[in-house]
Amino acid sequence: MIRRRKMTIQDVSLYLEKEYPESVREMISQFGDNGSRLANRWMILRPERVRSLLETGQYERLFWVQMEKERQAVAQAAQQGMILSQTDAALWAGLSLDPPELECVLNQ
Repeated sequence: MIRRRKMTIQDVSLYLEKEYPESVREMISQFGDNGSRLANRWMILRPERVRSLLETGQYERLFWVQMEKERQAVAQAAQQGMILSQTDAALWAGLSLDPPELECVLNQ
């Protein structure tokens, strides 16, 4: 019997890599480990939202916006003497860990 290892949010390889178009995989890889962690977190928490965002072409823009928000959260935490992971900094800053809902995106 072959046992598959459970994927966790902290894994750096891209979870369900084949779900993403090549251009999106390349964009995620440009952000390094943190990019993979964000993509994995979104896919693990809300795979149906990720698929909708990919289908409508909204994923890349929203991914970039979220990465910038999380980078700013890390910087703000560091200014206050805290060393936090990107995910912890996002939580500390009150950011959502989920990808945005498609309806919210279409209304922007």
